[in-house]
Amino acid sequence: MKRLGRALCLALMLGVLPASAAAAPAEAPPLSLSPGSHDFGIVELNRGGQQMGFWLNNSGPDWVPIHIEITGPDSSAFNYWDSCGGGVQQWSGCNVTAQFNPDAPRDYAATLRVSSGDSTFTAELSGTGGLRQVTATPNPVDFGTVTVGERSTRSVTLQNTGNVFFQSMVAIPVGGDVGAFRLIEDGCSMRVLAPTVGCKLKLAFEPYEADNAEATLAVIGEGDPALVTLRGIGVDAPAEEPAPDSGSAPASSSTNGTAHTDTGKAKAKPVRKSARVAFNWRRGLPAPFQGSRVDLGVARCVGAPTCRVSVRVWFVTAADGEAAGTRTTSVRRSTWWIGSGSPVALWIPQGLSGAPKRLIADLTTKAADRPVGHQRLNVRLLEGVRRGSAVVATPKD
Repeated sequence: MKRLGRALCLALMLGVLPASAAAAPAEAPPLSLSPGSHDFGIVELNRGGQQMGFWLNNSGPDWVPIHIEITGPDSSAFNYWDSCGGGVQQWSGCNVTAQFNPDAPRDYAATLRVSSGDSTFTAELSGTGGLRQVTATPNPVDFGTVTVGERSTRSVTLQNTGNVFFQSMVAIPVGGDVGAFRLIEDGCSMRVLAPTVGCKLKLAFEPYEADNAEATLAVIGEGDPALVTLRGIGVDAPAEEPAPDSGSAPASSSTNGTAHTDTGKAKAKPVRKSARVAFNWRRGLPAPFQGSRVDLGVARCVGAPTCRVSVRVWFVTAADGEAAGTRTTSVRRSTWWIGSGSPVALWIPQGLSGAPKRLIADLTTKAADRPVGHQRLNVRLLEGVRRGSAVVATPKD
């Protein structure tokens, strides 16, 4: 017996007992995760992300505990939620939903990992951050020195420098001396630009006074607007030179029998400035609206006692939900008669989709003995009323 015990101990030490006598390794749980990978494609930055569902299946007769996580160098751009409750029921399965929400325009990669004991089940995640961006060249646009009443033109190229489509584009001169700048050829508005694709705009500078002028061309789409600075200098027309001497004797006149010769220079013909409309609120403040009425305050005709104004107006809205984005109404036309202090209002069309955010109006002003004037209003709207030059917002319940 002593010899048998010693032999058994020696056999155990040398590992020569049959496999059935050693401890059996733990079996992998009967789990599967599908699909095994998913590419989210191009997803626009900071827009709520895209989702993908994965199915975790248990084909065995026992409940299996699990641990879920997302790992890898870009794990912070992905997150998940699940219906598993810490384990998978026998002969059943549960959903694991992964979401991709990038914050930079680059490629991302991570791994959805499900662990149970020593076993791991994975699905590879990938995607690209999408940037919606348009770039203007040149910027700023310098029109140089232009005589009052004359015109200078420049072209601007807009190019989609992002990696997603740039949609619902509207190019609008705004702010500053906007009445001196006009968009005369528009090959960009309401177009869809694919990545790297460009389009052209043609702008004109027509100064109405001798002064420095500056405004902004706003290119509005579904991403951040592109802002192009417009600059120019208006100068008075040079004085007219007298007609050259043709050899004839200078004209003479007599007073009390004494002859006088007119040798003075001819006076320069003054340049007539166009009629314009001025409003009594400080430039840059929003216009208030209540119900369907937009209050533009008190207007006056500049350069003439009265003037007739042809108005083309439309509204820009930001729709909600699935239709989110920039929307504009069709152009509405009307006529104003403006004197020294005329209250002016506009009406928001019924059935407008989304809350009105901005008013855009082209004003063509005519007055007796004055050149035709052109202006563009681009005014932010705020629900409320005007108190003097300020806008008081309407309290919300």
